Formats: sequence, structure tokens, C-alpha cells
Amino acid sequence: MSFVIDKNELILLKNKGFDVFPKQPIKKMTLKEINNNLFPFLESNERVGFFFIKYPDELIRIENNKEIFDCFGKCKLGYFGIDAHKKIYLLVVGENDIFNQYSLVFVNSSLENFIKIYSLFIACIFLLRSEWDYELENYSTKLGSNVDEVILNIIHKMLSVENEINNENNFWHHIISSIENLDIKLNLPLVNYCLDGRCD
Repeated sequence: MSFVIDKNELILLKNKGFDVFPKQPIKKMTLKEINNNLFPFLESNERVGFFFIKYPDELIRIENNKEIFDCFGKCKLGYFGIDAHKKIYLLVVGENDIFNQYSLVFVNSSLENFIKIYSLFIACIFLLRSEWDYELENYSTKLGSNVDEVILNIIHKMLSVENEINNENNFWHHIISSIENLDIKLNLPLVNYCLDGRCD
């Protein structure tokens, strides 16, 4: 699944004061442009709700109070946009309990740092799955004793990329808290079983 803005999200964006510009036409890329394209490093992950573009011509331009953002992805809380200074912000959409008082939330100082920290986040999910004890019946004890070490190691690596993400108003600070509290789903959520007609 790729990064798109549906009609309902478009209404939410406009209600927040954002103007969304039409998508660009498909553009042929030179070999140099292909080699310098960083967006394919960002893999969409439907399970955790992150979706990204693959090509620069898929960037969606969104304007807010004369600030222009080129959006390259989204999560459940909003859209990831690159500002004029190449910094990454989350454009908050809809109502949520985390950043409800904000329209913009700082994420990273560069796309390169975003890629590194997002990759560490996804790696953390796979590492935690590797610690899962598949033979235990008690769900609450399925994670092995090494889980704390795995989490601390990943968080340390995240902070070594960009220490500013430790600010409580930063997007990744919320993600780090989710990791620390094991508030991330490692397998298929129950709601999917219900939606697919497989829940009794």
C-alpha cells in the first residue's frame, strides 16, 4: 500500500488550515537522480500504519500559513513533510490524545536522519519478534528476558542519530515511549480478525 490522501483526509487537512496542491505528473529520472533518490529506503508498513512514496514526483505539496511542506509519507497521526530548510515535520490531522494541541510537530532535522530512525524503529519490531517465546501459552510472558536489553539498545541508537528526538514534544519521543511500554503490536491485531470474519 502506498501513500495517498483520500477524500476524508483532505477534508481534515482543510479544516486544519492546510491547502493541498495537485500531484505532479510522472517525471523521467536520470541515472544520477535515481541514485540520489532516498525515498525507496522508506518501506511502507501497514501493520504499524506508516506509508511512503517511492519517487520524488509523488511528493504532495501542502501549504499552511505560507509555510510549504513536501509530504512524502503518513502515519496514523498525520503527514510527514519536508519544509524549506529540509527539516521534517509531522502535519497533525484529526483528533488525537498525543498532539491534539498542535498543527505541526518537529520530527527530524533531515530526511537522512528520518530514514535512520524509522529503520531502527522497524528493526526494533523484528528484534522483539525474535525474542518472542512461541511455545508459551500465557500471552503476557511470551517476550523473553532479553527484551529490555533489545529496547534500550535500539533507543540508544535512535538518540545517537539525533538527540533532539528525546524532547517530549517530538514525534519520535512518542514512538520511543510506545517501545518502552511495549505498546506496539507484534502480531496481527484482534480487530483484523473481526474485520476479516475470523473472530468468534
